[in-house]
Amino acid sequence: MYEYIDDHPDRFIVVNIDYNGYDTMVKFINTIDDDKLYHRLSDAIRGKGAFRRFRYVVEEAGLLQDWYDFKNADEKNAIREWCKQKRYECVESDS
Repeated sequence: MYEYIDDHPDRFIVVNIDYNGYDTMVKFINTIDDDKLYHRLSDAIRGKGAFRRFRYVVEEAGLLQDWYDFKNADEKNAIREWCKQKRYECVESDS
């Protein structure tokens, strides 16, 4: 893939989006059905150190991989949406 990009630099652009990881945490929390965990996570993201506390609670709940999967999907969706707004074709790689 990198060789192809090097050989065809005019076919690619750098995607520059304003991605908000805090909003992604809120979206993830809204998928939680367990009321106690929902409130723990909601409390964790208040104030300074929100990302660290959120990750700690997610890891403690055994949801770290679920969080990473959710976060990656949300980031990809943000990129797809940016491309759509700019009328660019979005080509994804497995790597």
